[in-house]
Amino acid sequence: MTTVLQATYSPSSSESLSSSSLSSSSDMMMPRKFALAKVHDGVCLVQVCSSLAHEGCHSTLTSVEAEIYAHEFITIFRYSHPAVLHPSDIRILEWLNEQSVLDEADKGTVFLARDVMERLRRLTDRRW
Repeated sequence: MTTVLQATYSPSSSESLSSSSLSSSSDMMMPRKFALAKVHDGVCLVQVCSSLAHEGCHSTLTSVEAEIYAHEFITIFRYSHPAVLHPSDIRILEWLNEQSVLDEADKGTVFLARDVMERLRRLTDRRW
């Protein structure tokens, strides 16, 4: 039996930015963390400023800059695109600890631990 994860997200034209415009942002200077997040109607792997982890640190008027990763194969995710989102369009479901993530930033590839993949499957499987 094959399980298909629907953990993809495609940007609208208003959300896409070039990576050069993102890198000039002040959020890029802050530590960034991986998380499972609901972006619009889909659940995906994102990398966002770690200040989002602290309640009240982000204003509801401030846009959220996120790096979106697409599910490629089993535990492998590949960098897809940058996005600037309205705070109401993104909800962090789970922050991932460093032990659960292997980030090969130079290749744009992220590997997730199997227990994280199981939680992601439960988040995306309509039967749960």
